[in-house]
Amino acid sequence: MTAIDRNDPLLAALRAPASLARLSEADWAELLRRARRVKLDARIGYDVEAAALMDRVPAFVRERLALARLAAEDVACTMAWEVDRIERALADLDVPHLYLKGAAYAVAELPCARGRVASDIAVMVAGAAPRQAFGAMQRFGWELVEPYAYDERYYRRWSHELPPMRHTERHTFVDVHHTILPPTSRLRPDPALLREAARPAGPLGLLVLAPADMVLHSAAHVFQDGDLSLALREIVDIRDLLAHYGRDPAFWDGLVPRAADLDLGRPLFYALRYAASLLDAPIPEQVADAAVRFVPPAAALAFMHRAAPGTPLPAPTEAA
Repeated sequence: MTAIDRNDPLLAALRAPASLARLSEADWAELLRRARRVKLDARIGYDVEAAALMDRVPAFVRERLALARLAAEDVACTMAWEVDRIERALADLDVPHLYLKGAAYAVAELPCARGRVASDIAVMVAGAAPRQAFGAMQRFGWELVEPYAYDERYYRRWSHELPPMRHTERHTFVDVHHTILPPTSRLRPDPALLREAARPAGPLGLLVLAPADMVLHSAAHVFQDGDLSLALREIVDIRDLLAHYGRDPAFWDGLVPRAADLDLGRPLFYALRYAASLLDAPIPEQVADAAVRFVPPAAALAFMHRAAPGTPLPAPTEAA
């Protein structure tokens, strides 16, 4: 596997949508195929519209982008409804809970929610509360996808979440977490610290992670515990989060110290490195310099340089 080419057309499009105006029909067909594989085709559609380029792209491109956006909007509507149903299921329980990843971005109405397609909703509850949440959600129609494999002691000791739950009628998925990384992970962020810093967001005031913690969770998800096949989408999320929250200087002041407190320094180092080098994330020089304290050993750094950023970019010769 070779290192990624920064000049790759998909990366160029994500950095500067204006570059899309120069694409031929064949280039567009290739770009859309590859963007779809990493769940970024709807995002490209929103970027094309925001750059006022929709009238300058081929007709078949406008059609495909419109379909991708419609699909993403349908997912967003479904997610909003499922969050409402989760709140209803947990309403009678004294169980503090907060939303993670794509659900959190949607709840907080963050820029990275635009066109983002998520396959499930992740919610984190405290301490022994997963059992209570599990029971409440069963009463409201969710069931375990693999009921015979469920052993609460196993999941609490070895995993950071319960088995996926699927609604019996709507066939939507929910993941109930008690922390953000498996207890067996080399890195062990304290979930109590995450819960203590959580804040209300959006018109309903539902809880999500604090800004720095949201960035760190996304970094940990892709660089410590995630599926590298979607690494590019995660890096786009991180770039957008940094740009959004970075408007407040206090965010940058606290980011690196918070990574140290949560034992998530190495994922942060990778996140800043690739968000900047691949997508031109606006990272203050002093923050990048401070994150160097988390640099991994040379062998690990070389492996990540070849594996993580290159994986999510399908080669042009791959079949869709």
